[in-house]
Amino acid sequence: MNFFLTKRDRDLLNGLRSYCLFSSSQIKELYYKNVSRSIMLRRLRKLAKRKILRRFEPLKGAELIWTIGEFAQKRYGDGVTIRRFNRNSLMHDLKVNELRIHLEKSGFADCFESGYAIKMDLARRKHYGSHFIENIPDWIFSLSIKGKSRVVALECEMHFKGKRRMSDLFYNYNDKREFYFLWYVVPTERVKRQIRNSFRESYCYKTRHKDFLLISTFDEFFRDNGEILFNGDERSYTLAGLNAA
Repeated sequence: MNFFLTKRDRDLLNGLRSYCLFSSSQIKELYYKNVSRSIMLRRLRKLAKRKILRRFEPLKGAELIWTIGEFAQKRYGDGVTIRRFNRNSLMHDLKVNELRIHLEKSGFADCFESGYAIKMDLARRKHYGSHFIENIPDWIFSLSIKGKSRVVALECEMHFKGKRRMSDLFYNYNDKREFYFLWYVVPTERVKRQIRNSFRESYCYKTRHKDFLLISTFDEFFRDNGEILFNGDERSYTLAGLNAA
């Protein structure tokens, strides 16, 4: 019996090539907004049965995670093949997706490149050490500010990594002149202060423009009014306000 991919199926595969993985909730938000969850899951299970998608259950009873399956990988020849997950970093990986989804809704961000995909590719080729791979941001994307396109490195940090490690990271970003902004999104005000203070003590603070480092807490990023708030060196901005100024 022939099995045909719908437009929604193809859109989902295109999304997975870019995002690398989705939770069921993220697929619902992006591709099945006006369809019941049970109908969505039924279709996803059919796609997984035919190895177009791959399904993971990281923890018993937890939300399912979906990636590109073996058949789709062989048929289309691109996308990241994920065979297992690091459960310790899964919450981070899903939060990273949420950041991109929210940024794209703002209308000011596009041309996203996944740091997850870059790391997987470099690790597979084994041309670079773990230290180099560790310094790749979660997302690289283009941010529109007053008609100009600025390249941004986006980092999602679930906790403060320590002064020495942050100092090394900022030192490496000092040489990455392709990035106009380095944007951290963090869970708490305390982590935000710790990262800001570490940056002000770094060599990078002396050599880049004063608002090179932008920081938002999750609450500031996902505000109820939809406006994304971030903090530069001395003042706060919203994306909409920055473009209107």
